[in-house]
Amino acid sequence: MTQPDTILATLVDLARERAAQGGDLDRLAAAVDLAEEIGDLPDRLVGLFVDQARSGGATWSAIGDTLGVSKQAAQQRTVPAAYSRYTKRAMRVVERAQSLAREHGQMALSPSLLMVASCRDPDGLAARILVGCGVQPGDLEQALLAELPPALAGVPERPGFTVAAKQMLDQAVREAQRLGHDYVGTEYLLLATLRQAEGLPGQVVATFGLSYDAAAAPLSGG
Repeated sequence: MTQPDTILATLVDLARERAAQGGDLDRLAAAVDLAEEIGDLPDRLVGLFVDQARSGGATWSAIGDTLGVSKQAAQQRTVPAAYSRYTKRAMRVVERAQSLAREHGQMALSPSLLMVASCRDPDGLAARILVGCGVQPGDLEQALLAELPPALAGVPERPGFTVAAKQMLDQAVREAQRLGHDYVGTEYLLLATLRQAEGLPGQVVATFGLSYDAAAAPLSGG
């Protein structure tokens, strides 16, 4: 069996497991949900190594050569989607994350900084969901800041986005659509971050017991 066949067999088993008590249509629905969840995995996989290469000092030209695209196309991977569906509060979270990146000497803002920015908005739905999950936003903020990479000099006035952060911002739109909303609030930024938890320090997620399902439950009536 080839590697793709093995991966497919694993996904088939997972879809069947999710709909273990249902019939054919339930399994089909589970497969559709699973396909949506993993649809951007290739981009996320490549994105993680793009970020790693950048952190290691690789130039955009060298990254573009490796990807077989131009320098500009490589950089475009880190440009966030249009924010037409973002609420003003969600946009303020993104802007606050950029300020945090400058403050902490980060060349680009990461999912960690976006979550820290959400923690600093106590009236936002994301922070209230965290509290409902038994997580104190201030404690989570400090834990995430402690795991940031070392500060660098020469940070631009408006730091860009890591590939993981860009993908998270795009995922937030899909999270809103999945629950039938045409706007993206701070709660969907939170869900998107937890959906792609590889963008967060693993030990922080484990320590606080953060999970996508627990954060999504209040929004989906769970």
